[in-house]
Parts: sequence; C-alpha cells; structure tokens
Amino acid sequence: MKQKLFIIQILLFLTGIFFLSPSQLLAQRDPLVISPGLKSRPHYPVEGSIEINRDPYYQKMSVSMLIREVFVKSGVCSSVENITAKIYGWDDKNQRWAVPNQVLNRGLAYFHKAKSKFPMKEGLLMTTGSTSEAEGPNEADHAATLDLGSPFMGDDDLAGLVPGYKVQNVAVLEFDFVPAASSMQFEYIFASEEYPKYVNAIFNDVFGFFVTDKTNSKPLGNIAILPDGSAVSINNVNNGNWTDYEYKTRPTNKDTTSHHPQYFVPNPHNTLTTEFNGYTQVLTASITGLTPCNTYHLKLAVGNVGDDAVGSGVFLKANSFVLGNSMSLIVDGKEAFGISRNCNNNHIHITRPALESTEKQTLNLIYDGPMKNGVHYTDLNGNPLPTSVTFLPGEEHIDIWVKATNDAVTGSYFNVLMLCPCGAQAQTAFTIHIHEPCIFYLPVNPKSYFSN
Repeated sequence: MKQKLFIIQILLFLTGIFFLSPSQLLAQRDPLVISPGLKSRPHYPVEGSIEINRDPYYQKMSVSMLIREVFVKSGVCSSVENITAKIYGWDDKNQRWAVPNQVLNRGLAYFHKAKSKFPMKEGLLMTTGSTSEAEGPNEADHAATLDLGSPFMGDDDLAGLVPGYKVQNVAVLEFDFVPAASSMQFEYIFASEEYPKYVNAIFNDVFGFFVTDKTNSKPLGNIAILPDGSAVSINNVNNGNWTDYEYKTRPTNKDTTSHHPQYFVPNPHNTLTTEFNGYTQVLTASITGLTPCNTYHLKLAVGNVGDDAVGSGVFLKANSFVLGNSMSLIVDGKEAFGISRNCNNNHIHITRPALESTEKQTLNLIYDGPMKNGVHYTDLNGNPLPTSVTFLPGEEHIDIWVKATNDAVTGSYFNVLMLCPCGAQAQTAFTIHIHEPCIFYLPVNPKSYFSN
C-alpha cells in the first residue's frame, strides 16, 4: 500500500512539472541577490571599470544625436532618419530626457572603456534598465532592473524569438536608413546578468536586430546571428553553466554544456570591468543584397524574459554603423582635422566596406573654401588633388596624399566633399584646417569636426 501511495505521489509531482505554464516555470527562479542600486554606487566608477555617461559632452545629447554622432560612422555616405526610442528615461513624444539632470538614470548612454579590459573602446549601451547599473565591479548576484527598468512591456519581434514567454522591460531603438551600397554592418556586444547561472535553462533574456525593406514592407529577418547562422543568445553563446561564488551554493541548473564558447567572455564575481556576469566577444551584424538608395528600417531591441529582476544590454561600437564609403584625414597614422604647411605626412583616407570590395567603383570629389586646390594645397608632387578616385576590385581604401604650400594661410581651411550615389542627402564633407608649424592637432571629439 505504501509503495502504491509513493508511486501516485511521484506521478502527481511529474504531472505538475509537465503541465506548468512558461510563466509558472519562470516563477521558479531562485531568490535573487539584488544589486545595491544607484544610491550606493560610487560617485565615479572604480578604476578598471567601464565608464557610462560620465562625459558631459554626451550627457547633453538626445537619442537622435547619440545615434548620429556616436553610432553612425563619421564622414560616411549614409542617411539615417526617423529615429525613435522606447527606453528607460526617454520621452519620445517630446524628444527629450524626462529628467535631464539624472544622467546616470537612462536606458541608453555613451560608454567608454576607460582603464578597463573591455574589448570595445567606446560607443552606446542600451539596457533593459538603467545603463549605470552596468559599471563595475561585479559585486552582485544579479543587477536589478526592478524599479529602474524600462516601463515598456511586450514586443512582437522579440516575442517571436521566445514563443510562449512573457517579454518585458523592453528597450527599443528604431530608425530608417538609406544605404549607399548593397550592404550594411555594425559591431556589437551582448551582455547579461543571466550568465552563467541560467545558461541551458529557460531564464533567458532576449535581443535582436530586425531589418525591414520599406519599399515593400518585407521583413528581412534578425541579423543578430553568428557566422554559422545561428542566433546570438545566452543559451547559444556561453562556456557552460560554470560554478563560482554564489553559483556553487545555489545552482539552478547543473547542465555544464558549452555552446560557441569562442565567442564568450566570462566576467566572474569581483571582476572590475562591468557588473554583467558575462558578455560576447565583439560581433558583427551585417546584411547584404540591399538595393543602394532604397529606404530600409532597422530595429534594435532587448528585453527581459519572464521577470524584471535580471538585466541585459547591448553595446554598440562607436562609428561602426557603415552604409557605404567613408572619408577621414590621417596625419602620422592618426585621425586629425588639420594639416601643417610643407608637411608630407598627411593623407585623405577614403574607404569602402569589405563586403563591397569585389566591384569597381568611382567616386567624385569637390574641394571648396578660402584655400584653393592646386594653389594653397597640392599632392606631394605639387599637382592639384584629384577630382575623382576609382576603387579597383579587391581594394578597400584609397589614400590621397596632401600638403599645404607656403601660400596657405595659417588658421584658414578648405572643405572636401565626396559625392555619394544617393543624392544630396547622402553627400559627406569635412573641413581641413591649416596649421603652423609642422605639427598636427587631434580633436577631443573627432566627430564634431565632420558633418553628414
């Protein structure tokens, strides 16, 4: 009798597991050790941590300015319009930060690696909660989203990646873009507090980069994928459910199988770099087969799955959003905005995406401003700078060497305009200043000296 009763109890237990809904399963997450939150964060991050929105120059920027000034490559043939955002702290209707002085309390912000070991120098961070929670050290079991979370609940595109599960605390950036080439690409890192405890489990936050062709409203899919075509996710990029610190005492899942570990960077407890428990290597999102000069739509989204207690985010590399050719001034191997008279170490650097390098391409150039081509500045042989350049198949960059003559006026300038294939909206220009003596100057923010 006791044996039959025991068997019945086992069957009832198993039936309860198999018929639990996804939301009920998610409710089984272990009690969390919550991050101390902003109030107990230091006024400035510890040395060795990334820095998030600590630069006053970027604190004043709207979402549109951050996209154009940080994410989109400077001096590039491109057009980015109709920028909208659903992120923590942003009032999209009035296009302003809801509380302007709370610069550490936003769902999108500029970041810099500072003295940390983070593999990306600078860019934008978009999170399901407040971006400042991502600053190091990694001192909590889980950085909380909770009251600092995005108030936006649900997203059809993200829900399509995790059928049957509730998506909340969604952060979304969207904009239209007009490529001057047949491809688009940018670099990113996905990071999460779900690592490593919920690897190989159902507690997985979700993110995606969705492209749509606006000429026919055709979805072109999620481009947040690995080189083998599989999705970038917590369960698909990890080094297994490894145990360390609190994970030894409360392991939710003991499946230690790793998936694509070559793309994963663990960030154990007390590591200085960031609060996130793990993140991917720098990955490239790209799409080919676009029609140059047509309009496309890009949606960048990340959300919590099942609860609002564990944060995730996406780092977007500065100047990595490339839609075609780009142009910059290089002096002694470094990006600059001015040249000095009679120095032979300056060149205008014109590039195109590697994905576009199989075809021949010709670009036209225009020079204007107070200083005149062939008089105040020439090539190294004293000839006027060319009014066009041609890429041969296989070439990804062309350098135009330039020097300012003795007739050039110190403090003056000239402009270089590259005529892009999609009309005036996609033309790009920058100004080259004349200096004396033979030295060069690097701007604090090089992007401020370029205009699209």
